[in-house]
Amino acid sequence: MTDALSSSPAPKNRQRAEIWRGYVLFCIGFFFVMTLLTAFVVIPKLNQLSDKQHDGNLELELALEIELFMRFVQAQKNNLEDLAQFPSIANAVMLSDATDRGLIEFFDNIVIEGKKAKLVLQDISGTSLLQTSKTLLGSYQPNEPWQTELLEGNIEYYFKLLEQRGDLFTFKIAVPVLYNTNIEGIISAEITVPKNQAFATPSYDTDVAIRLIQDDITVQTSLENIEIADEVSKKIMQPELMFTYITDEARIIGQKNKVKNLILSVLLAGLVISFILFGLLGYLSFRDHQDTESKIEKSWKTYVFPLIVGLIGLAATTTAYFAYKSFQQQAYEAHMSGNEQEKVHAHVHSSNAVKWNGIFILISGFGLSTLITTSLISAMRQRRILEDTVKRRTASLLTSEQEIRDSKDFLELTINSIPSLIFVKDEELKLVQVNNNFLNLYPEDQRNNIIGYTTAEKYNKEEAEAFF
Repeated sequence: MTDALSSSPAPKNRQRAEIWRGYVLFCIGFFFVMTLLTAFVVIPKLNQLSDKQHDGNLELELALEIELFMRFVQAQKNNLEDLAQFPSIANAVMLSDATDRGLIEFFDNIVIEGKKAKLVLQDISGTSLLQTSKTLLGSYQPNEPWQTELLEGNIEYYFKLLEQRGDLFTFKIAVPVLYNTNIEGIISAEITVPKNQAFATPSYDTDVAIRLIQDDITVQTSLENIEIADEVSKKIMQPELMFTYITDEARIIGQKNKVKNLILSVLLAGLVISFILFGLLGYLSFRDHQDTESKIEKSWKTYVFPLIVGLIGLAATTTAYFAYKSFQQQAYEAHMSGNEQEKVHAHVHSSNAVKWNGIFILISGFGLSTLITTSLISAMRQRRILEDTVKRRTASLLTSEQEIRDSKDFLELTINSIPSLIFVKDEELKLVQVNNNFLNLYPEDQRNNIIGYTTAEKYNKEEAEAFF
């Protein structure tokens, strides 16, 4: 009977195991639900908020870049206005005569941005009176629209992009020449500067670019480090041009993916740990019983199918990642090609990337769901087997106890049927079993002091020793 009891788990241990199994099942359900909610609700919402915040930041950065560029233009305008205030320049445009040698030498010695200045002086009719270079890029013919706007006082200055060459770009800026607040002529300068002098952010952040478009002239900083261009533009009225701020969308996508992968990795790690604990508890629980129950399946066999499904889900997730990266690379290459047909292909590739990514996520989710379902069904089946085993062992134990009681009753009946005096003593000479004929030797009031006694307790020590 002792061996039978020792082969069954203690009730307290079984209760503790059931409590732990409940905790683990709760963790599995919690992490699985949180993974689904995070993948289909939380992360899309975070992406939406991130995109909204990113768009707002782009608008602010665009406004800041425009402000910095306008300050640069304003500084060039102020320098030219200071030059236009020289009396000799006002006299030349008023008289339409710039043959004064001192004025010519003065113009020839002017330096702007570290180089000899390319200046043009025109009178009120638009006639060029003096120019310091023969290699001018701008047009200075009389009665051009921009001259009329300046001479009539409709604009404070005139700004025109001329060309871009490498890291340099050239622009023209013109201001009126005043005499007693009256406009008497125009002085213009063609200035060549490095692009990083006019645009602040691209000088230190290679993932940002600036583009200026005015008529058919485009000035743009390097796009070499930008994989996927994200553009935000604003039209400036004075000077009239289109200002575009360009950032790398791939960097934003990378940051989103890092956050998404971090969150999902934590949740999936919790889910995997919960499954491992669940399997470990199941294995330890059934290992104690499989020696006495030949019909109980081995634990590793029970979890083969869920394990295979889990590996399929992991493979699907990995495939989804590489498929998405492949389509993303194709979309980027198509985007960088520039022609309309390739742009259409880029859109198709991007759509395919999203579709395939969604399909593989569903496959991975199916794998995890199947793993959970199969594990729970297996656990329920094993629990049922365990309960049946406990019931059978309990019934067997009760049967053994009944057989022992029946054997004892038969033994008492047998020895009481024998007319002889029968008694059984233990190592201490105490009576442990007697028949009725032996009990009848003693008075009825002393028969309760037979079993468990030597019957010599009422004698003195010498008589008892002699008796034994």
